[in-house]
Amino acid sequence: FLFAQTLVGQNLAEAKRLAEAGQHFEAEKIYNAFLEKHPDHLEALIGAGYNYSWAKLEQQAAQKFEAALAIDPNNPDALVGKGYNLAWSGQYAAAKYPFMTLEKLKPGSEEARKGLGYIYLWQGNGEVAIDYFEKLVLEYPRNIEYYIALAQSYLIENQIKKARIALRSGLQIDSSNRVATELLENTYGAAAPLELDVWTGYSKANGTGNFNLRTVQLTGQVARKLRMFLKYDNSLSLDLASLV
Repeated sequence: FLFAQTLVGQNLAEAKRLAEAGQHFEAEKIYNAFLEKHPDHLEALIGAGYNYSWAKLEQQAAQKFEAALAIDPNNPDALVGKGYNLAWSGQYAAAKYPFMTLEKLKPGSEEARKGLGYIYLWQGNGEVAIDYFEKLVLEYPRNIEYYIALAQSYLIENQIKKARIALRSGLQIDSSNRVATELLENTYGAAAPLELDVWTGYSKANGTGNFNLRTVQLTGQVARKLRMFLKYDNSLSLDLASLV
């Protein structure tokens, strides 16, 4: 019996390792072979669900998570897996319920609040996502993942300076983090909420020279996906004396 239990553990551990390494087909073969003999094995169902979800096979993943929750409706790992699987397939409204269920079962659950924060972030609701990740950063100040998510939330709301502060704070924990480093570099190319461009120049026509204002452009972010500009262009009138 002990040998059989050890063998089961080794098989599932190997399947999990393959899934996390991105070798989803190899992991699937192990899970399927195991579930043929043990169709109600909770750990195998959940592991297979995560493997399918990471492989972007959301429908197959959903079937495994539902099977696991039919056995144990309050299983935290199955609830988290179901929530992320729905979110990754773009079903954000439905994805909130598994995490809300987990939060009711375990008030203050880190995984529940993290999941809800990411859903609001992926929905583009930076304001609510900021609230979640600010609290998670305060509670778990050594977890750089939350600093990155907080910065992404700030960027949605065009709070670029706050995003940089969050990323610099995270990089003090792990200076080699590639995601945080690249995101910080990208913030310097992000458009500011309000930009003013002024061009002056010297023009000479018909023997007379003129130093004057050429162009003024004011650009503003009027909505999340809309930038508008107001432009005054004096360049042609400076270069062509006969132009009215």
